[in-house]
Amino acid sequence: MNLKSTILWLALLMGVVSAKGQPQLDSLAAMFDQLPSHLYPSQILHDRSPAYIYCWNVDSTRAWTLDSNNLASPYLYDGSIPAPLLKRSHWARMCADMKVSSTNPALVPDAATLFTRDSIARLNYDIPIGGMHLNYHRMNPFALDSGYLYYDTTLNKYTLMPDTLWFDRANNLFHYTENPDSLGALAFEEYEVFAGVLTETSIYAHASVTRQHNSDTT
Repeated sequence: MNLKSTILWLALLMGVVSAKGQPQLDSLAAMFDQLPSHLYPSQILHDRSPAYIYCWNVDSTRAWTLDSNNLASPYLYDGSIPAPLLKRSHWARMCADMKVSSTNPALVPDAATLFTRDSIARLNYDIPIGGMHLNYHRMNPFALDSGYLYYDTTLNKYTLMPDTLWFDRANNLFHYTENPDSLGALAFEEYEVFAGVLTETSIYAHASVTRQHNSDTT
């Protein structure tokens, strides 16, 4: 079995990338277009995905906590053991999630490529496996409150904090303050997703034990 063959089983690419949903998706992604790409070097900004908000809960103190009920959340598969069981349906949603979050079209394979790889694997391997190992970023939800970023309400876009001119009343002087990129860098957090799934039911025998692995879980 060639584990280097990254076969991402994808039954669907979700409605968000359909012709009907594309305008809304483009509008969401466009909110981040003014931000320099070096602020999130993974080239995957999860905030660009419509699924991002479903990964989190916000309690009465405004603290953001992980929603463990969303089994398609990439935040649940950070390589820790034991990891939640991953169903094919959740796998498909996660693949689509990472695809729409990426600013580099070549970084995450498209649906046609994934389907081709999976078809080849099913023909050549007894236990076809889909693997995903990616770094990705999200914006700190309090980036605006902390002054790391600015939101332009006219353009409906996030930007770096603009340079400012402020009046020092005590000395009756104007002061100019330049906001560097390093301030914007504080607005982003890096994460890792490491997950695998069987893409079809596999049966194998070892000694007197015969086991069946259901393709819906890892």
